[in-house]
Amino acid sequence: MSEALAISRIVLTAFYAASALAYAAVFTGFWPSKTFRATGLLLATILLHIAYLASISLLTTHPPVYSIWDVAGVLALAVALVYLYVESRMREKTTGVFIACLSAALMALSAAAYDPSYVAEPVVAANRSILLHIAPAIIAYAGFTVSFILSCLYLMLHVSIKKNRFGIVFDKLPPLETLGDMNRRSVEFGVLFLGLSICMGAVFSAKAFDMSNILDSKVLSVAAGWAVFVSAAALARFRVLSRVKLAILSIMGFVVLLASVAVVNPFFGKFHKFG
Repeated sequence: MSEALAISRIVLTAFYAASALAYAAVFTGFWPSKTFRATGLLLATILLHIAYLASISLLTTHPPVYSIWDVAGVLALAVALVYLYVESRMREKTTGVFIACLSAALMALSAAAYDPSYVAEPVVAANRSILLHIAPAIIAYAGFTVSFILSCLYLMLHVSIKKNRFGIVFDKLPPLETLGDMNRRSVEFGVLFLGLSICMGAVFSAKAFDMSNILDSKVLSVAAGWAVFVSAAALARFRVLSRVKLAILSIMGFVVLLASVAVVNPFFGKFHKFG
């Protein structure tokens, strides 16, 4: 079983890498009349990844997300899903290469670090319903990750226009207005799912622990990042906040959330430790 799972992760990595190459061909103009193939390949990869996760749930005694390396793999899937949603709404494919490369890198990391002997923490292994809290959180982080990438591209393009510096990246990227709207949709996607995750986390906390955990540094840091994104999304939706400021706030909010995972949770948090 463990060998089959390891091979499956390698196959998924290959599919994500192929999707990245297809989107790179779209970005460079090498494949201009076949852009649907890049989207189709990414969609096929997503469906294959979902089937892989479903098989883990059916054939093993633990949920498909029980270690930090599993989170990396599922984040690869979630990033691809969020991007596919944004692409379908905006009809813009040239930014796909940046997102697909990230998904491929995350999946490669998950495959390389796979350890079949790893034992999940009891709270994760024994309680599949905790996925109702974990899954929305991963999807939300994926939305904010996509937003971070789009925000960086937006600001780079904005500065290039102001300084009259034009090059291949400027020629290939979509207009500022399109990039800004793609960013806003990614932020709204993340806000929705992180709010759901926070609500489910409160429910599980009330059942499993005591409500004093609501003051845990992990919870407070995530809530702070979520508040930044909620404010930014609301102001941008009603055109109170410019696209430039939304991009800046999106980057700031992403840094806060990243700090909560990389710094606060390992050293100060009382729970949410996957190994």
